[in-house]
Amino acid sequence: MSIYISSYTSKIFLEILCILPLSRKKHRGLNSNKNMQLFSKISQKLFNIKTKKLFFILIGLIVLNTLFIISYYFFVQKKERLWIAQGNGTFQSCSTDGNCINYGSKKYPITSMAVYNNKLWIGLFDGSIQSCDANGNCIDYGNKGGYIHSMAVYNNKLWIGSDILQSCDVNGSCISHGHKKYNIVSMAIYNNKLFIGEDEQGPAGMQSNALQLCDINGNCIDYGNFDSNLGGIISMVVFDNKLWIAQSDCTLHSCDANGNCINHGRKCNSIYSMAVYDNKLWTGGNFVFQSCNKNSNCTKYNYKGNCINSDRTTLKDNQIIHSMAVYNNKLWIGLFGGSLQSCDANGNCIDHGNKGNTIDLMAVW
Repeated sequence: MSIYISSYTSKIFLEILCILPLSRKKHRGLNSNKNMQLFSKISQKLFNIKTKKLFFILIGLIVLNTLFIISYYFFVQKKERLWIAQGNGTFQSCSTDGNCINYGSKKYPITSMAVYNNKLWIGLFDGSIQSCDANGNCIDYGNKGGYIHSMAVYNNKLWIGSDILQSCDVNGSCISHGHKKYNIVSMAIYNNKLFIGEDEQGPAGMQSNALQLCDINGNCIDYGNFDSNLGGIISMVVFDNKLWIAQSDCTLHSCDANGNCINHGRKCNSIYSMAVYDNKLWTGGNFVFQSCNKNSNCTKYNYKGNCINSDRTTLKDNQIIHSMAVYNNKLWIGLFGGSLQSCDANGNCIDHGNKGNTIDLMAVW
């Protein structure tokens, strides 16, 4: 019965809605005013139902969008700060205006940093590693066997490098993957592989280096061939879908996924750090602050204080770039004397004051 009534009602509604002009001919017994009144009631009821649904859907979407924005601001954007580690063991977090909170000094200098499992992890000169929260409170996981030169996150593990390669879990428990050729001073993730750059200072100034590619089990093979006379593999970044490598004498190389490497020559006197910003490769070190395109054509900039004296023989200590990071759409640089600066894509920099000691490392978290 209910199906019949529903079907009959739908039929009447369609007649009213679609062929109302013909209704007078087909239903002469019905008063046209009554037809119009019936049509008005039905359409008004349908309109009210649809309008209410649309109204509540719209309100729901607005509420969800507002909650998302608030959550993003408080739990993601608000937390993100620039963290700096200094030569005396001090570490600080800085806001976009360059004002920093000092969390005090560690017993030993901080030699590496990485963001892992929503914590800031630090490696220390004595070989210990720690995880720190957003308030600078740290948990020590003990000594891992030697000076922690480098850190990287790969395959959901924290990889740390001394002269031993190790992978650590969120509890600070580490597995050793054995001694490598030399000290692991740099790490990078490229083509879903872990790359480690090595450096060793031998007797009488002799230097050795190696670049190795490692799988998730810590098995490593040599990758490319680099002249030891040009220094260790001091810094690596991914740029233009290639792995870019800087040796300590400032020679730049780019390598593809098959291990084919191009030597782009010496671009400066020495280099400590690299970063990718504004679709360019930026390098910093002694006597240099420059950006390079994918063809390794580089433009040099004078940052705050003009780093190079006219005779090019002496250099202000405060003008040696030790670290770089991209934060709040700016390139931030940390200097030997403790100065922290933020720079735009044209190499124009703002000095945010001296933070007390050499800024060796940076991380955004």
